[in-house]
Amino acid sequence: SYYGTNGLTHAYRDVSTWYTETIDPIGHGQSMDLDEAGTLHIGYYGADDLRYGFWDGSSWHTMVIYPDIGLPAGSPGITLAADDHGYPHIACYSSYQGGSFGLLHVYQDASGWHVEETGVTLEDNALIKARAAVELTGLPAVADDTGLFVRALGGGPGVYSSRFAGDDATYSQNVCKLLSRLVGEDPALRRASFRTVAAIVLPGGVERTVIGEAHGVISDAPSGMNGFGYDPVFLSDDLGKTYAEVSEDEKDGVSHRGRALRALIAVIRDLLGGTDTG
Repeated sequence: SYYGTNGLTHAYRDVSTWYTETIDPIGHGQSMDLDEAGTLHIGYYGADDLRYGFWDGSSWHTMVIYPDIGLPAGSPGITLAADDHGYPHIACYSSYQGGSFGLLHVYQDASGWHVEETGVTLEDNALIKARAAVELTGLPAVADDTGLFVRALGGGPGVYSSRFAGDDATYSQNVCKLLSRLVGEDPALRRASFRTVAAIVLPGGVERTVIGEAHGVISDAPSGMNGFGYDPVFLSDDLGKTYAEVSEDEKDGVSHRGRALRALIAVIRDLLGGTDTG
């Protein structure tokens, strides 16, 4: 694959002859892979988006899978590889991290295309998910990301809260690792806050984010049977109990996510011209 006068071009050879055909009239930077079933996959940049194409045996099919990717100057690196199931994975550079370019992983499985939460902040991840939903549906989308920030851990685990004990960690494993890191810590250093960033993205490219926070302290041991994640060890300043010791309604009234989503309602109403969203 290469860029000729007609755009992105595929060249191939049979026993005696070379053939060429145009895949897409625009773009730059590309990577191609042939899976075990003989299907050709290609990942490449359009004018300012990430595109994917595949060969079905008789013709090429192309699509935009990530819009407004924010490309650095020149032709940045891009790599595509098909896994053992024939599903394509693309690694490339984008400015999704708010101006400083980062590496983005986009992949496909049996249910469709996915965008991994590769941001370095909660805002990054909330926007990554909302943008992907807009691209998939063509409709306005809301997404959020949440992290637990503990003083003794320098603000950690933060954006990595859900995988603090590993990529496939369970809630209990994350909690156990957190408590083990806080053994013997001064009470003042057990201070913590839950933080949620909620985002709305419109098909036209308008994006807004809001923040909700809740403060408390990490308890010495889990308490309560409700909630999920770090709820059993987050002793809320507002409630005087852990999130796991109260009802869902009590928690929602003071929680970080509840505060963020209530703030987002006002933003949504403003964006929709004062429409009452209920």
